[in-house]
Amino acid sequence: MSYARHFPAINWLKSYSLYQEKMDDYFCEAVHPQFAAHRQQAMALLTEEQSLQEIVRLVGKDALSPVDQLKLFTAKSLREDFLQQNAFDDVDTYCSAQKQFAMLTMILAFHEKAKEALEHGVYLREIESMPIRQRIVRMRQIPEDKLDEMDSLRQEMTAAFQTLMQEQEVVND
Repeated sequence: MSYARHFPAINWLKSYSLYQEKMDDYFCEAVHPQFAAHRQQAMALLTEEQSLQEIVRLVGKDALSPVDQLKLFTAKSLREDFLQQNAFDDVDTYCSAQKQFAMLTMILAFHEKAKEALEHGVYLREIESMPIRQRIVRMRQIPEDKLDEMDSLRQEMTAAFQTLMQEQEVVND
């Protein structure tokens, strides 16, 4: 069974479903126990982005803390790399709930690793320009029959962050 991730005419901050709790229960049982928690975390980031955009409009992005700028970066990734889809692309038109969960997990894991890196003194611009980001952006092109590539991608991402933080420690010493 395939599910479309996003229709551009729908505002993802507003739920039109009266059955969200039942849907969460279903996806937690059918896909992964963390499905609802990940969905809620993504929604929280998208909601917070909307609030932060008001500040950005008034005083500019540079007035935000690096952690808040990271939230904007992650929310953009959620919108562009996860929610948007290309209806003309054979791979990206539809995807299984398992692939949706894997993609969402990857973006949220990147966010958590990036927060950790910021705490270790890594600059946000270094995180945003990591080469692994391009692979994460293109993860929607991974075919359904090759979802094990997502595990490899996550391991590469973890290693890339470890390297980045180790390099930062050398600079600080």
